[in-house]
Amino acid sequence: MKTLIMKKDNSLKFQVSLAIYPKNVIYKTCYVFIDKMYIFLDASAKGDYIKVTLRGKDKLARRALEKLKGEFSNELLNCLVRENISKRNQKILEQIVGGAMGAALGVGDLEADNNSFPRDEIFKTDESRDIEDAVEALRKELEVMETEDDYEKDVLGIRKIVTDKKNPLTEKKKNISSNKIKRNVKK
Repeated sequence: MKTLIMKKDNSLKFQVSLAIYPKNVIYKTCYVFIDKMYIFLDASAKGDYIKVTLRGKDKLARRALEKLKGEFSNELLNCLVRENISKRNQKILEQIVGGAMGAALGVGDLEADNNSFPRDEIFKTDESRDIEDAVEALRKELEVMETEDDYEKDVLGIRKIVTDKKNPLTEKKKNISSNKIKRNVKK
């Protein structure tokens, strides 16, 4: 990327190739820098690259402008990688979220409902099979939890049944307050 630094305008201009970086990645990168500088975008005549102009909000030295260009380039690469990872994992995430929502809504056996879904096509890697196994284990655990009446059990032993028995704490308070009254009467 050839860079043109214009010190008197406090800006720099360069081009970003659309063959390498899609428009949405360029837009995301610009959004990251929107608080640091003014950003101007323009398309080339052929549409094969985007002209980017970065103008500092404050007066910047030449080195500071060059540094911003480097940061912008690094963020372009970061956004591109994040976009690629997101696309690659989208189907897996949809399956996990769909399974979780179905379990939360009590839809029933999601495996039977999703027979038309091409599972073998999605879960090709060992990592995705591990995720599928983890989701299945969580689903079974949820079914076990739903069938047990856990809410009625006092596993920690913290629930006390209120009876007609005297509470030692309230009895102690009554004794203390009656002793204070007796002392005040004696004086």
